[in-house]
Amino acid sequence: MLAGDGVQTRSGNIIPRMVSKLTLSLRPGRHQKIAHTLIGKQHL
Repeated sequence: MLAGDGVQTRSGNIIPRMVSKLTLSLRPGRHQKIAHTLIGKQHL
C-alpha cells in the first residue's frame, strides 16, 4: 500500500508541474508549441 501511495504522490506532483508549465507557456506564444511537444512526448 505504501508503494501505491508513492506512485500516486509522484503522479500528483507531475500534474501541477505540467499545469504550471502550460500557464507559463501561455504568456509567450513561441513557448506554447514547445510545451505542447514536450507534454506530448511525456505521454508517449
